[in-house]
Amino acid sequence: RIVEFSFPGLILSVELFGKGNIILHDGKEEKKYSLTRSYYGLFIPRLIFRRLENFSTNSLALVLSSTHYDQSDYIRDFNEFLTFVR
Repeated sequence: RIVEFSFPGLILSVELFGKGNIILHDGKEEKKYSLTRSYYGLFIPRLIFRRLENFSTNSLALVLSSTHYDQSDYIRDFNEFLTFVR
């Protein structure tokens, strides 16, 4: 299970092969999205906590970001995220 918080950039995720779930939380509400088709993508705006679950073996996702990756830009603890957005 991968858990992280998208801080500075915008993200578009497309499941090219396989399937899986992305759970998004904005600090108030949680929504679950199933990525099962390569012609559907999921736009993830700034300040959204995301959790990846149940991805099939050998699944492959294309993830596009509006910024360069910097590990220090991510909050990986959900309680810390809640404190940050409130």
